[in-house]
Amino acid sequence: MKTPQLPPLIIKKSPSAFYVYTYKNKWDPEKKRSYRASFKKVGTVTSGEKEGRIRWDDHFLAERPELRDFICERKGKDYVFTPMNEGGFTLSQAMEVKQLHAGATWALDQLVVQSPIGEALKTAFPQRRDYLKVLSIAYFIILNQDNNISKYPTFAEATRLPWGAPLHPSSIGRIFRKIKK
Repeated sequence: MKTPQLPPLIIKKSPSAFYVYTYKNKWDPEKKRSYRASFKKVGTVTSGEKEGRIRWDDHFLAERPELRDFICERKGKDYVFTPMNEGGFTLSQAMEVKQLHAGATWALDQLVVQSPIGEALKTAFPQRRDYLKVLSIAYFIILNQDNNISKYPTFAEATRLPWGAPLHPSSIGRIFRKIKK
């Protein structure tokens, strides 16, 4: 796959982000030098820094549809292109895919959806989506025979849970303290 050619680009910082612009130079015959006559925003650096992945604007992608097949990153002063496959991710991203156990938790999800428990938990634990954390801990207790909560992080690493990230023991303690009648 051929790497796309980009027009001249410049990165400009705004108070909240770094933006990518194309520009055109014009010649000033009096001063005998060129100057940047026009700028057009074509993308955003998503990392919030001068280097990182670039998200192209829709109008720029319409002009250059070949860019849709690549992930573009700015590294130093260079632009690095990584080809994507049909699924929209690169080979290196595909290698990072994580396999999780989900059969039993899927069945528990169906029970929660069909009963009023899910809505009751949302009402009882509305802050910081704590109801998802409570459900994840409940799934652990239901699916593990010894119920030793110190084994929760290992369980969470290998199992698809409503709260996607493993909970730190202090977070689990905080959630247990919130549970009242």
